[in-house]
Amino acid sequence: MLFVIHASIMYYVYTYYAGTVMTTRTSPHPDWALKHKLPKTELRCINGHYYLYEVTSIYDKQKRRARKVSGKLLGKITEEQGFIPSEKHALRKKAASSITPTRLAHREYGLTRFVLGSTDQMQAALARHFPDDASLLLALAYCRLGWQAPMKNIPFLLAQSALPEALHLQHTGEKIISARLRLIGAMRPSAVAYMKEFLSTGDIALIDATDILCKSRNIALASKGYNARLDYQPQVSLLYLYSPTKALPVFYRLLPGNIREISTLKHTIDECGMQDAVVIADKGFYSKHNVEELRRHQLRYILPLKRNNTAIAYHTVDEMEASTEYFLYHQRYIYYRHYIHDGATYCLFLDGALREREKTDYLNRITTHPESYSHNEFVHKRRAFGTIAMTTNLETLSAEDLYLTYKSRGTIEQMFDWLKNVLDADSAYMQNEEALQGWMFVNHLALQIVTQLHHRINTRKLTPKFSIRDVLLQLTHIRQIQIGEEWRCAEVTSATKRLLAKLDIDIT
Repeated sequence: MLFVIHASIMYYVYTYYAGTVMTTRTSPHPDWALKHKLPKTELRCINGHYYLYEVTSIYDKQKRRARKVSGKLLGKITEEQGFIPSEKHALRKKAASSITPTRLAHREYGLTRFVLGSTDQMQAALARHFPDDASLLLALAYCRLGWQAPMKNIPFLLAQSALPEALHLQHTGEKIISARLRLIGAMRPSAVAYMKEFLSTGDIALIDATDILCKSRNIALASKGYNARLDYQPQVSLLYLYSPTKALPVFYRLLPGNIREISTLKHTIDECGMQDAVVIADKGFYSKHNVEELRRHQLRYILPLKRNNTAIAYHTVDEMEASTEYFLYHQRYIYYRHYIHDGATYCLFLDGALREREKTDYLNRITTHPESYSHNEFVHKRRAFGTIAMTTNLETLSAEDLYLTYKSRGTIEQMFDWLKNVLDADSAYMQNEEALQGWMFVNHLALQIVTQLHHRINTRKLTPKFSIRDVLLQLTHIRQIQIGEEWRCAEVTSATKRLLAKLDIDIT
């Protein structure tokens, strides 16, 4: 049988010499240079010297075929010395090498101990609803809490922490974390079930929303909408429920950034199953249309009015201080009066101490800024000083409880401040909606830990001296050191020990 091999197919010709298979082919480069050519590299001869470069290929849509793309210089090749790596390539290779806890002589320990010791309810709920990812979710929240870490820095931080070992957490590479985060983001029913564990019957929840910048074109929720900056950038709206009795954010929902309809409040309340949620808005929210919508959706509300609203009964202010309708709030007395206007219930409050401060401030401005303030205007506005008026459909709520409930609104506004400034979560850079949902759930977990830390600081009257960031900074600088096969807590300063004792945080 005769076989004919076409010359175009016969690429390599093998010859045997001294028991070694040798390859000969037509090449412009010598064998001593070719033997250093590895896959995904190319040889270049420049001015008689040989260099090795990275090379990859990408698909060219216009040419409809793969196109070669040259990369970084790997090194030089000489006949005498062989391959000589370039200094820059050696530095890049060294910087890219991963760090593992077994190679470290010290690791972060303070924040690890605080997170593990103060999240029992969170850990139990995560284990029930995210059995495969409970440890990972807590680790991601830990990284957001301590360093506001983006995704790319999380493996590095976990490699230098005692937390992965305590949680028996493995496989914390960036690609693995990203893939798991997308799967978590697609598990909205599990996230809802987790959040429902922090709701209780009879608890009043406050509702508010904030905007999160999001410029990815792959996320349908990202839409140009109104925000406080008036820049109308693509954003998503983050609607939150906050429990003032538990001092915790308990539920959230992501919405398109261009939707501000009251129906979204109703849908969110229905999703969480909350029966006693109260919409407490700011002064700019009140309008007859919004009140009618709240009533139509059968939502409970407390709405403050701007001081120039004609529904406010300022003619009763002079009589209020002579009445017996008052209560004590923060060591000062607050007078109140209920009245009906156009079929709606209103309550007007008068804070005498605040009234005197506002009067003094206005009179000072007449002296310092006479072009903008006048005594005639002072006389016109004097009855409004120190007052706040509200309308509500909580008819069984006393004036004192109404006032206290409204004042608790400050906590949800403060919570958004922590979300954006402590956790640095005012922007999202996820590339699809599942990843965004997963990322916001991680931030929700971190925010729950932040509020618990603030509660410790506030109840121990340390707020004037220590912020949340101050405490987190000290916690992240408490280390463990390795002595032989044993890990021990490193030395801690006396100042840090005193702070931990005041906060009742057991680390050492």
